[in-house]
Amino acid sequence: MNKKTEEKNTDKVTKDELISAVYSRCSLQKKDIRTVVDLFLDELKTSISRKKTVELRGFGTFEPRVRKAQEHARNPRTGEIVQVQERYTSYFKPGQEIKQALRSDCGSETAGSVQDDE
Repeated sequence: MNKKTEEKNTDKVTKDELISAVYSRCSLQKKDIRTVVDLFLDELKTSISRKKTVELRGFGTFEPRVRKAQEHARNPRTGEIVQVQERYTSYFKPGQEIKQALRSDCGSETAGSVQDDE
Protein backbone atom coordinates (compact mmCIF):
# COMPACT_ATOMS: atom_id res chain seq x y z
CA MET A 1 0.00 0.00 0.00
CA ASN A 2 1.33 3.44 -0.86
CA LYS A 3 1.44 6.41 1.53
CA LYS A 4 -1.61 8.17 0.02
CA THR A 5 -3.74 5.04 0.45
CA GLU A 6 -2.59 4.65 4.07
CA GLU A 7 -3.40 8.30 4.85
CA LYS A 8 -6.83 7.97 3.24
CA ASN A 9 -7.68 4.84 5.24
CA THR A 10 -6.86 6.44 8.59
CA ASP A 11 -9.55 9.08 7.99
CA LYS A 12 -12.28 6.50 7.42
CA VAL A 13 -14.96 5.55 9.95
CA THR A 14 -16.61 2.19 9.37
CA LYS A 15 -20.17 1.15 10.14
CA ASP A 16 -18.86 -1.06 12.98
CA GLU A 17 -17.02 1.91 14.50
CA LEU A 18 -20.19 4.00 14.36
CA ILE A 19 -22.15 1.20 16.02
CA SER A 20 -19.51 0.91 18.76
CA ALA A 21 -19.61 4.68 19.32
CA VAL A 22 -23.41 4.62 19.72
CA TYR A 23 -23.12 1.57 22.00
CA SER A 24 -20.72 3.41 24.31
CA ARG A 25 -23.19 6.30 24.67
CA CYS A 26 -26.45 4.44 25.34
CA SER A 27 -27.90 1.39 27.09
CA LEU A 28 -28.91 -0.54 23.97
CA GLN A 29 -27.32 -3.83 22.93
CA LYS A 30 -24.91 -3.76 19.97
CA LYS A 31 -27.07 -6.19 17.98
CA ASP A 32 -30.07 -3.87 18.41
CA ILE A 33 -28.04 -0.84 17.32
CA ARG A 34 -26.76 -2.78 14.29
CA THR A 35 -30.35 -3.71 13.38
CA VAL A 36 -31.49 -0.09 13.56
CA VAL A 37 -28.50 1.13 11.52
CA ASP A 38 -29.06 -1.57 8.89
CA LEU A 39 -32.78 -0.77 8.67
CA PHE A 40 -32.05 2.96 8.41
CA LEU A 41 -29.52 2.44 5.61
CA ASP A 42 -31.89 0.07 3.81
CA GLU A 43 -34.69 2.66 3.92
CA LEU A 44 -32.27 5.32 2.69
CA LYS A 45 -31.24 3.13 -0.27
CA THR A 46 -34.84 2.24 -1.04
CA SER A 47 -35.97 5.87 -1.04
CA ILE A 48 -33.10 7.04 -3.24
CA SER A 49 -33.58 4.13 -5.66
CA ARG A 50 -37.23 5.21 -5.98
CA LYS A 51 -35.95 8.66 -7.02
CA LYS A 52 -37.01 10.27 -3.73
CA THR A 53 -35.00 12.91 -1.88
CA VAL A 54 -34.20 12.11 1.76
CA GLU A 55 -33.84 15.16 4.00
CA LEU A 56 -32.34 14.76 7.48
CA ARG A 57 -32.65 18.17 9.15
CA GLY A 58 -29.39 19.29 10.69
CA PHE A 59 -27.44 16.58 8.88
CA GLY A 60 -27.99 16.85 5.15
CA THR A 61 -29.93 15.79 2.09
CA PHE A 62 -29.49 12.70 -0.08
CA GLU A 63 -30.94 13.01 -3.53
CA PRO A 64 -30.90 11.17 -6.84
CA ARG A 65 -29.54 13.22 -9.74
CA VAL A 66 -29.45 12.52 -13.44
CA ARG A 67 -26.00 12.32 -14.94
CA LYS A 68 -26.08 13.22 -18.62
CA ALA A 69 -25.09 10.77 -21.31
CA GLN A 70 -21.60 11.08 -22.75
CA GLU A 71 -20.95 10.28 -26.37
CA HIS A 72 -17.18 10.21 -26.21
CA ALA A 73 -16.13 8.71 -22.90
CA ARG A 74 -13.00 6.59 -22.74
CA ASN A 75 -12.56 3.20 -21.08
CA PRO A 76 -9.51 3.84 -18.83
CA ARG A 77 -8.36 0.22 -19.00
CA THR A 78 -8.46 -0.27 -22.79
CA GLY A 79 -8.50 3.30 -24.06
CA GLU A 80 -11.52 2.42 -26.21
CA ILE A 81 -14.05 5.21 -26.84
CA VAL A 82 -17.45 4.22 -25.48
CA GLN A 83 -20.87 5.80 -25.23
CA VAL A 84 -22.21 6.20 -21.68
CA GLN A 85 -25.98 6.27 -21.25
CA GLU A 86 -27.81 8.80 -19.08
CA ARG A 87 -28.08 7.43 -15.55
CA TYR A 88 -28.98 8.33 -11.99
CA THR A 89 -26.37 8.90 -9.33
CA SER A 90 -26.71 9.75 -5.65
CA TYR A 91 -25.72 13.15 -4.30
CA PHE A 92 -25.24 14.28 -0.70
CA LYS A 93 -25.57 17.92 0.29
CA PRO A 94 -24.37 18.52 3.88
CA GLY A 95 -26.60 20.51 6.22
CA GLN A 96 -25.64 23.73 8.01
CA GLU A 97 -24.60 21.95 11.22
CA ILE A 98 -22.10 19.76 9.37
CA LYS A 99 -20.78 22.72 7.37
CA GLN A 100 -20.27 24.73 10.57
CA ALA A 101 -18.61 21.78 12.34
CA LEU A 102 -16.19 21.33 9.44
CA ARG A 103 -15.35 25.04 9.41
CA SER A 104 -14.76 25.22 13.16
CA ASP A 105 -12.69 22.01 13.26
CA CYS A 106 -10.47 22.90 10.30
CA GLY A 107 -6.91 22.00 11.21
CA SER A 108 -7.91 20.29 14.45
CA GLU A 109 -6.70 16.76 15.22
CA THR A 110 -10.16 15.80 16.45
CA ALA A 111 -11.95 16.88 13.27
CA GLY A 112 -14.19 14.11 12.04
CA SER A 113 -14.19 12.28 15.38
CA VAL A 114 -17.07 9.87 15.89
CA GLN A 115 -17.43 10.72 19.58
CA ASP A 116 -17.61 14.14 21.11
CA ASP A 117 -17.10 14.92 24.77
CA GLU A 118 -20.12 16.27 26.55
